[in-house]
Amino acid sequence: MASLQFIRAHLFPVLLLVSIIGGGLTGHLGGHEAQILKPLGDIFLNLIFTAIVPLIFFSVASAIAKMGSLSKLSRVLFYMTLVFLFTGLVAALFSILVVTLFPPAHDVVL
Repeated sequence: MASLQFIRAHLFPVLLLVSIIGGGLTGHLGGHEAQILKPLGDIFLNLIFTAIVPLIFFSVASAIAKMGSLSKLSRVLFYMTLVFLFTGLVAALFSILVVTLFPPAHDVVL
């Protein structure tokens, strides 16, 4: 019984990782023929964007609406801003590092 609960709890992350690896291998090994599957990937990404963005917005809006006092709200907004700025800074520095190590226009001849 415990193994069934373990499988149920970890099925989606394992399925997601297997799908990512499978998609990468399909693109790598399939080469140009794998372009046939691009519309399916585009549809999947568009569905994710249309589902995730409203979900996050309504979750945050609901949490703010349930705040009891203005001091709690200001503290939460302060920490949200701090986390947003920190993660943005980390993403920007990581992007700069990757572009510096692996220049995207290296060996490009026009």
